[in-house]
Amino acid sequence: MNSHANRCRAIAQVAASVLCLGGLGIIAGWQFGISLLRGALFHTYVAPNTALLFIVAGIAILAQSAQRRGLRLAGSLLGIPIFLFAFATLLQYLLHLDFGIDALFMRNHLSDWHVSAYPGRFSSTTATTFCFAGLSLATLRLNRKTPFSDILAGAVALLAYLGAIGYIYNARLLYGQVTAIHTIALFVVLAVALWCSSNNLAFVDLVSSRFAGGFVARRVTLAILVLLPILGWVEIRGREYGFVSRELGIALLVAIAASIITGLVLHTASVLNEVDRRRTQAESILIRTEKLATAGRMAATIAHEINNPLAAITNLVYLSRVPGVDPGARDYYLSKADEELGRVAMIAKKTLGFYRESSAPSEVDPVKIVSDVVDIYSNRFSNKGITVEQEFRCSKKVFCSPGELRQVLANLIANAIDACPEVDGYVRVTVIGDGEGVRMAISDNGRGVTPEHQARIFDAFFTTKKDFGTGLGLWVSKQLIEKNGGLISLETNTGSYTTFAVHMKAHSSRSVPADEQTLQRQP
Repeated sequence: MNSHANRCRAIAQVAASVLCLGGLGIIAGWQFGISLLRGALFHTYVAPNTALLFIVAGIAILAQSAQRRGLRLAGSLLGIPIFLFAFATLLQYLLHLDFGIDALFMRNHLSDWHVSAYPGRFSSTTATTFCFAGLSLATLRLNRKTPFSDILAGAVALLAYLGAIGYIYNARLLYGQVTAIHTIALFVVLAVALWCSSNNLAFVDLVSSRFAGGFVARRVTLAILVLLPILGWVEIRGREYGFVSRELGIALLVAIAASIITGLVLHTASVLNEVDRRRTQAESILIRTEKLATAGRMAATIAHEINNPLAAITNLVYLSRVPGVDPGARDYYLSKADEELGRVAMIAKKTLGFYRESSAPSEVDPVKIVSDVVDIYSNRFSNKGITVEQEFRCSKKVFCSPGELRQVLANLIANAIDACPEVDGYVRVTVIGDGEGVRMAISDNGRGVTPEHQARIFDAFFTTKKDFGTGLGLWVSKQLIEKNGGLISLETNTGSYTTFAVHMKAHSSRSVPADEQTLQRQP
């Protein structure tokens, strides 16, 4: 369990302890006739049943934070009686019945109950809130994509907030006429405990996130939930004491609230702009870093490609200089050396395309770029015994940065080589003119991409190459292709094949003659 989860667990345990102590304090108030403890403020009481349910809720949360599976299950099951008791109380209100459950606990101490006709019955608002709390407790440990427990805990917090607003503005309907301020405070604690005990911590992660969403949630939520009620209360008090008229008070309230919220929004926007600026700067650095890494890998490939013909040239020149060699043999050796030099020149010429081409977009022949990249990697294909099939059925051009397109294709081909099995490896490279677009695809017969990895395959720093992967190649490839107005996609079947396809809009469109369709195969 990570430190964030541990902190949430500790907060939940503290909040659960507060619930238990609060409930015991209320019971002590009824037992010893202490008005303050039993909530005898504003003509309200905290029902003994309410205190008992808070204690049960606290015990349930403490049990669900334990390590033992049996205790966690028992904690979840404790949410059921809380829900059933609260639901039964709601039915009493709706059906105008008395099930006799209100005075089950501490019946002998309810003689001075005066807040309702049924001694010990908590308000309908309290019953509704406990219904949500019981369901949240019962679903606290569920591993579901939709955070039901967090949503239900949010309902608990919302009803508690409405009760607090009711006390601020003396709107008794909002706190169920008889709900005590003690109950509202404990419901807030209960909501916090539920959020911090949730299995996926959805709400906590949202508001505590260091990302832009968490920053906005903290700033805007605080302004709405705290500042607006305070401004409303000040406006009402100002009218009561005759400082402002009704119209002026409302006008000032709207103006001040609008100014505060606008200021918060503008400040938040400036912070988010700075965050985006830094993110863009960091992405640019990562892209440059990956370009350097690509250049390093390419340099190693080129060195290997050039080494073989250079070794052959060295041997041929040595043989041609042997004393007494036949002139015809000398000419043969030199002609072969010239052929090898031509091969070196071809490799160098194709390689320069990665570095000498302008990064500015221009009209590019995708077939030529793809075939050049494949040629550069021909030695790696041969060394690993990979069969390469090339299919080009495209006469269209694309408008993009040629150097960036080469970088993306080099990365995809290198990945395909790494993914191929040691025996019977197979790579298929295709360039197809399709409608108004061009599709460049690289397929391999490797193990494929597992379903859990597919959603993250284009994320930065995600890699399945544990020994030598940086996790930037595909992320940078996606950024570069989208920057040039294209798309990159993945098709895979676990254990069978993987295809990465680059889709780009054609710069010009004309029909493809039959004699331009080629199919090549090389061992």
